[in-house]
Amino acid sequence: MWLLATGQQKLEDSEDESNISKLKDRFPPKLRVHLAPTNIRDVVHKRLLKKKKAQVGALESLFEAHRSDLSLYGYECEQLSKEQFLEVYPLLPGYVDLLMQITSNLRSRSTKAKGDDHAIRGLLQLLGELFREQNLGEQELGRLITLDNIFDVQQSALDNDVQTTLVRLFAHEDVVADGLAVRAAKAVALLELIQEQVPTTPALVAQCLYDRMGLGNQTSEVAQALEKLRELSLLSYSEKAGYKIQSSAGQEWARERDRYTVTPDASSEIVAQKLKELLGSAENPKYQGNGFRWAAYYSDGRQRQDERLQVPSELAVVTIDFRYVTKADDRADEWIKESANSSRIFGW
Repeated sequence: MWLLATGQQKLEDSEDESNISKLKDRFPPKLRVHLAPTNIRDVVHKRLLKKKKAQVGALESLFEAHRSDLSLYGYECEQLSKEQFLEVYPLLPGYVDLLMQITSNLRSRSTKAKGDDHAIRGLLQLLGELFREQNLGEQELGRLITLDNIFDVQQSALDNDVQTTLVRLFAHEDVVADGLAVRAAKAVALLELIQEQVPTTPALVAQCLYDRMGLGNQTSEVAQALEKLRELSLLSYSEKAGYKIQSSAGQEWARERDRYTVTPDASSEIVAQKLKELLGSAENPKYQGNGFRWAAYYSDGRQRQDERLQVPSELAVVTIDFRYVTKADDRADEWIKESANSSRIFGW
């Protein structure tokens, strides 16, 4: 009966009607069994994750010791109760809905998983594989299921382009020895499937990598790992969606971009142009009710020496001498020398 209950799906939901049309004709609607997806929590909680009575006391003590830590750093654990924790450990309660969203979106996008596109069956299969392949039942008390564990089971269903990028990412010399960066990339690969609903932020990734009771706050470390991957052009980032696995085309564009360099003279030209724009929009200085104009000169220590950016015809002006000096030690020496011998205001 449990096999029937966890595998049943409405025949009308199938995309390939031609293969089941004869079956449907053999079973009139009044004889068909349609099980609603609302029983997923009963199946997951009571069948797959039910605890032995001898272990309940140890789990209760574990929860009481780390309740505050869980509420702060675990995924959607702000209102977590002891009963909820006991029901779904080693999952966290919010993971049930999260994994259903991920597996459903994964099956709707992937050409490799069309044969089983129902979120419930996907979740049940996923949990079964986690316990079989990763020996979760043998882990020490206090360990939690995290998204990188889910990735290890689900990675074969990801799009080919994402898998190709991840192969390069995991083999990158700056990443291969960085365990947290690898785990963060795995979490991002799954979380980007639901970016239309929830952006992939460092805080979310850190919550989804909370793998041990009492672990503490990992947001800062995870943020550094994500930025490291982005700087290596292995992840992309947008304000709206957050982090995402960089596509092969995006990586190629980043490599091409990095091949181009900006010369010091070109940088100096850009700085000078921007200074002119800022001076044009700056409010003129006033002293005792009298207004003055800005006069500005620009030097870069190379081809530009006291170049006029803006020099009004009035005799009474406020003069600024802009110096583009890229080395910190040179800035300090130049500042002392020029400030002692000039009446100009210096900008660096």
